[in-house]
Amino acid sequence: MRLIGVDYDPEFGMGEEMFKDLALSRESMREYHSKLDEDNPGQRLNAMVLQRSAWPFTVQKHSIDLPPNVRLNFTLLAALLTSYVT
Repeated sequence: MRLIGVDYDPEFGMGEEMFKDLALSRESMREYHSKLDEDNPGQRLNAMVLQRSAWPFTVQKHSIDLPPNVRLNFTLLAALLTSYVT
């Protein structure tokens, strides 16, 4: 990947950060799912946590009204992810 970035596209190196984000997200989801019972609806949750600096998108300014069980699972996942940085 480094050679492609040097020889062809200097911004290609951002792709490495993107792949790291995806790998870390997959690992985080595996850990989250391992803490849940097999019949927990959270087993169907799949969330990707991405660094804003590495991805070409803008922050959404709209909120989404999630059903209570989905909101609960996002809250639990957020607690797990927060534990990584504290």
